[in-house]
Amino acid sequence: MEAKAILRNCPLSPRKMRLVADVVRGERVERALNILQWNQKPTYAIYLSKLLKSAIANWGQANTGERIEDSELYVKT
Repeated sequence: MEAKAILRNCPLSPRKMRLVADVVRGERVERALNILQWNQKPTYAIYLSKLLKSAIANWGQANTGERIEDSELYVKT
């Protein structure tokens, strides 16, 4: 099951945001949040971590009764 979250009305540069997103793409969710916490571009990392947490919450709403720790969640796109 996929979870989806969309970031809208972000006043930051798309090119710089894409550089930060490329770092976490393909990583597990826990590792991606840890990478974003210690990123060199903290403003961009804050927006991406909020987006990732929103996607995790959306996944939790769709899959009630399943634990996030037991599932194999990763950042796809």
